[in-house]
Amino acid sequence: MEPGKYKPLDLLAVKNAMPEGSVFHFSTTWGNASFTDESETVDLTQRKGGVSGEDLEAIVRLCPNVKCIDNSTHTSPSNKVMIPLVVAALLAITVQVLFRKEPELTDLTMSALPLLTVALPGLSLVALSLIPNQKAVEVVLLCLTFSVPLLGDVFALYAGSAIGGPKFCPAVSPKKTIAGSIGGLVGSVAAAMIVFGLSHVFCDAPTLAKLPVWWHYLLLGFLGGIAGQIGDLFASLVKRHSGIKDFSNLFPGHGGMLDRLDSVLFMSVLMYCYLLFFIPNAQW
Repeated sequence: MEPGKYKPLDLLAVKNAMPEGSVFHFSTTWGNASFTDESETVDLTQRKGGVSGEDLEAIVRLCPNVKCIDNSTHTSPSNKVMIPLVVAALLAITVQVLFRKEPELTDLTMSALPLLTVALPGLSLVALSLIPNQKAVEVVLLCLTFSVPLLGDVFALYAGSAIGGPKFCPAVSPKKTIAGSIGGLVGSVAAAMIVFGLSHVFCDAPTLAKLPVWWHYLLLGFLGGIAGQIGDLFASLVKRHSGIKDFSNLFPGHGGMLDRLDSVLFMSVLMYCYLLFFIPNAQW
């Protein structure tokens, strides 16, 4: 089979050119698609208007022996969406502050911080919830994103209250103790291993092969515990600077949504980085 190029409507030519049992790699987002075996590739390139979903469905019908695999080669939101959005917003903020009558570095800092500590984590959560064709991976990573920092918070609260001892970061959060911090790390690791155990209960062998290996859960629990505590301390610093106890009164006695999820924000960025570098075929 000699590599050649076909328009999307040349479906019969594509079918005849492909050996039986070939693998069909496709990307509907950018319109590129290819049929490939182990050694050779035939590209299905765009005509003006792109490769339509109907074209791809027709290819599958005409090639019953072809296996369909989502193996998109285009780059992920970190390059195509997230970084340009964050950079553009930072530049706009910088220009706006610089051209004030009395520009202050504090104004720039306080304006840029929400992008890095709220907007970027928010985009990371969106990306984690939109992993293409890997629902089990999506569920596991989202479970880790929430359970690791939240169970760490619970363990930190009870360990700190029961044991007490030296303060962890008194200048920012006078009530937090070293014992509570260690307890929080234990809780975070425990949460990760619980997710690991549940994944083995509810997932079959082919699905488990796509999920993180056991020591990745252990590492994500530990690093996620650290990230969650940093996020919690950062939120405490913001509230201390602003002279407030809670961000809102949505949950009486417990503050607002951000008070409950401050540790999740930093964890979401960590999990998105893990998705980019360690989960194969998870690009959009």
